[in-house]
Amino acid sequence: MGDGGRLVVRRLPPRATAGVLVLPGGREHGLRRPALLDLAALRMRPFVTALAAATRDLPIALAEARYRHRGWNGERADAARDAVAAVGELSRLTGGGPVVLVGHSMGARAALRAAGAWGVNEAAGGAAGAAGRTGGPAVAVGEPAGPQDGAGGGPAGGEPRGPAGAGTVAGVVALGTWWPTGEPVGGLAGVRLVFVHALADRVTAPDESMQAAVQARAAGAQVCRYELAGGDHGMLRHAALWHALTTRTVCALLGLAVTAPEVASAFALPPGSADGLALPAETAVPRVRG
Repeated sequence: MGDGGRLVVRRLPPRATAGVLVLPGGREHGLRRPALLDLAALRMRPFVTALAAATRDLPIALAEARYRHRGWNGERADAARDAVAAVGELSRLTGGGPVVLVGHSMGARAALRAAGAWGVNEAAGGAAGAAGRTGGPAVAVGEPAGPQDGAGGGPAGGEPRGPAGAGTVAGVVALGTWWPTGEPVGGLAGVRLVFVHALADRVTAPDESMQAAVQARAAGAQVCRYELAGGDHGMLRHAALWHALTTRTVCALLGLAVTAPEVASAFALPPGSADGLALPAETAVPRVRG
């Protein structure tokens, strides 16, 4: 990755029409750069592998966000700024095509901020076009256009945002979401959000993603939320289920697969409804074990 880069592309078909951006977790505070062998990023690699297999021969670009700092860092919201910039760069690489965000923990929080900044893209159904290519080394992408840093590497001030009316995000899959009290939900109206949380998560409480789901639906987002009995924050227990559910959901958000009935029903519910926010993940992909 080049100095200051926000994006590492794992697959870029010659005529990509859509993209998937994976955003790893991080820390509450930390100004150092993530390590080259960052555990949070490594935790997401099996998701990238599963997504690559599911979209083989399709014009779908796959990329991972790379943060400048390990932490969110309070009002600086460094991970959110990096996520906004990464979405913009991936959208440019796909010719303005829709992007689905897959975030874990801090990465889920950053993904939701980025979705609110860029706005909803309703053209995901046309994402599957000419065949793409798979494989090849990761490509480091340099500093994209987007929010600029202030002097000394700090933020320029204000909320991170994409161009007005950009309409880039096709949906978000938020895994084990870190959602502090008071987190904003601005800009999420119309965005499709699918939350998944392990009930035995001891790092981010399931109540956090429930609160995020309730707030987002009240703000006009189309929301569905799954709960996984047991499980853990690192998504190591029931790993195959995490990967399968995420992959199926991403493909549906991009219009590459039929939206699961329970998800479609949840998306259609009005603000204020609490239904569709505690769906059992085990029954979503019943044949998966592990």
